[in-house]
Amino acid sequence: MGPCWKPYWGATLGKAMVGIKVEGTSRPRSFTACVVRNVLRIIDGLGFYLVGTIVAACSAARQRVGDVHARTVVIEESFGIGIPAAAVVIWITSLAGAGWAVPRICSINHSVRPLYLGEVIVQVGTSGTSAYLQVGGLAVNVHLTSKSPGS
Repeated sequence: MGPCWKPYWGATLGKAMVGIKVEGTSRPRSFTACVVRNVLRIIDGLGFYLVGTIVAACSAARQRVGDVHARTVVIEESFGIGIPAAAVVIWITSLAGAGWAVPRICSINHSVRPLYLGEVIVQVGTSGTSAYLQVGGLAVNVHLTSKSPGS
């Protein structure tokens, strides 16, 4: 169901492995709060999560932009040993499955030539007194002229 799916204990697979979970600050966490947190991940992720890091560092509760707007906070949680162990097993199984499947997927239809491979699709430049832009079969040429003073 994607990144918004939260099991009954409030943690995704990665959160369960490291022992953290998401809680609502003023109300129980909801699907809407999860959507807000993940949509605002775009802003938090700017500059390799530099924006999220700065906002969290300046927040008393260490909340990133998504947490502030969703009214959630990430807290430490003790899941015991079973849930983190199961999360690690599922994670390793998923990686092994992907490692097995990707070469097989990539080897299918290798004879099909990708569209536009080896062709120039966009070209921009200048020559003499003109500038040009070519996208596929569409070309735009602009002739540059100098305007003399007083005309």
